[in-house]
Amino acid sequence: MTSLSPDSVTQNSPDFTLTVNGAGFVNGAEIRWNGQTRTTTFVSATQLTAQIPATDLQSAGQAAVTVFNPAPGGGTSNALTFTIIAPNPVPTLTSLSPNSTLENGPPFSLTVNGTGFVEGAVVRWNGQDRTTTFVSSTQLIGTIAAADIASAGTAQVMVFNPAPGGGNSNALSFTIIAPNPIPTLSSMNPTAASVGGPAFTLTVTGSNFVGSSKLQWNGSDRPTTFISSTQLTASIAAADIASTGTVQVTVFTPAPGGGVTAALTFTISPLVTVSAASFLTTGIAAEAIVAGFGVNMTNGTEVATTIPLPTTLLGTTVKVKDSLNVERDAPLFFVAPGQINYQVPPGTATGTANVTVITNGITTAVGTMTVNPVGPGLISANSNGVGVAAAVVLRVTTNGAQIYEPIATFDQGLSSFVPIEIDMGPDGEQIYLIMYGSGFRGNTGLNNVTVTIGGTAVPVLYASGAPGFIGLDQANLGPLPRTLIGRKVVDIVMTVDGVAANPVQMSIK
Repeated sequence: MTSLSPDSVTQNSPDFTLTVNGAGFVNGAEIRWNGQTRTTTFVSATQLTAQIPATDLQSAGQAAVTVFNPAPGGGTSNALTFTIIAPNPVPTLTSLSPNSTLENGPPFSLTVNGTGFVEGAVVRWNGQDRTTTFVSSTQLIGTIAAADIASAGTAQVMVFNPAPGGGNSNALSFTIIAPNPIPTLSSMNPTAASVGGPAFTLTVTGSNFVGSSKLQWNGSDRPTTFISSTQLTASIAAADIASTGTVQVTVFTPAPGGGVTAALTFTISPLVTVSAASFLTTGIAAEAIVAGFGVNMTNGTEVATTIPLPTTLLGTTVKVKDSLNVERDAPLFFVAPGQINYQVPPGTATGTANVTVITNGITTAVGTMTVNPVGPGLISANSNGVGVAAAVVLRVTTNGAQIYEPIATFDQGLSSFVPIEIDMGPDGEQIYLIMYGSGFRGNTGLNNVTVTIGGTAVPVLYASGAPGFIGLDQANLGPLPRTLIGRKVVDIVMTVDGVAANPVQMSIK
């Protein structure tokens, strides 16, 4: 015998025909498989064939193939080896190391752990072969290119064992993580508090906030609630404002990516005066309504009930000395130990003004405020300067009827006002917005007052004092563009003589 064809098959293969080549074969010669005769066909003196049944192929290993010529003479030939090859197993994956990486990272080596790996096994990334190093039957290392992790998401990792047998393993997911963006901080509300005051909630506005972002108070985290990618709230304890001074407020977003914002300065003083509309120290102008916060400023609580407003309530007077050293008594709306609402006296000059609270002849609080030509502030329904506006819409129907509608409703579950979706109505119906605030009656003209709703400019028809109310300002806008239909909750942004008011919101169906 000189050769076999084939000279190997895979374990558990079906019946096949074995061709034996050699010399000296005679009619009646037999092919023997491990010494056992198999049905043989004489082809020529140099070739025989035999049927090998599947039962001969059930175990991996080797079989000795010989040819036997019958008497007279004859005998058994030399033996040739036939190989029964065990099929490669289907591999199984158990883990990846690492199992995640950052988007747009460098190339890396991926260690794949499992069972049933063979020489020639290939790591597949989303079905595509990657350069693979065989370590053992339980470990492979694949080379993952930078292009494979250029986009955030998940990749499916498998191992393929080649034939015979073999095939694809189960898949494991590899996560490509988008790094957290670098946050920015643009504003906060409030911007100041009175020393020794109670705990409060600080709202910060910016961009690129994520769920893990934290508000930091002089570099230390404070309990933070994620509202949106542009807003966080944080709980500031009474101990945080127990001493006068300034605090650096930042937002920190942890890795991956992330970082810390530039700081805004929060002021803690004996008497802090803010706009009663926006609750910002920047929203102060002559004739505006303001709120002064302090501690133990009065002996009780009283609300003014007369017009003109009194300058003394419960024995408490607020004196405002402007930058020209002219001192005036402020008209008072309300006094309480921790808060006094008053009007910046008409005629108060721009610049730094000194504010003094005197109760029964005793000075109980002092502070300063900056009086601006305009200090636009918009009142929110929740009286905190953020969220849904304190406003109404005027609907003018196609037949000329005028209907006033609220834009906010009180949510008992949230214990706060939330927006009502305003229906813009059919074509031809017009919607006007009437909103309230303070500090913008001193504008230099309507051409210098702009308002956008959801980024869309809206005509400003009136921006001055609200008739019949002290210190309250009113802005009439509209008609609202129909391009706002379907925008849902949108920001209302007002700018007066180049000064931006606090943004508030409404919702449009």
